[in-house]
Amino acid sequence: MSRSSSVSSIFFIQLALGVYFAVLGVEGIAYKTATLHLTNSQVLNLVIAVVYLVAGVFLIIGLLAPIDRNLYFILNIIVFIVWAIYIVLSLFINDNFLKPTLLSWLGQVSWRSVILASLWLVGRKAG
Repeated sequence: MSRSSSVSSIFFIQLALGVYFAVLGVEGIAYKTATLHLTNSQVLNLVIAVVYLVAGVFLIIGLLAPIDRNLYFILNIIVFIVWAIYIVLSLFINDNFLKPTLLSWLGQVSWRSVILASLWLVGRKAG
């Protein structure tokens, strides 16, 4: 793959990730703020939704405006770690392992891992 093809691929991966995380954040905030009484787990989910929104905006802005390479790398690592924790919590903790079926669980692992790998690739752009 040529250098320009690789750069344009990373551009579109970053754009897709930015839109995905921004939408995920907006949906999470809208859903969590629709209720008047927030439990501790809902507050945690709201904080995670804000992190996703900020991550999405950060990824999109990173395409349009120059961001310090060190700051970009650190922010990307934070998003990577939060997403990895999300994978562990949603697929391995709270009796979610191999549920509801093996194939659907593997499908969930697969697409979430693709996002995790994409975050790693986008983060390496700055590293």
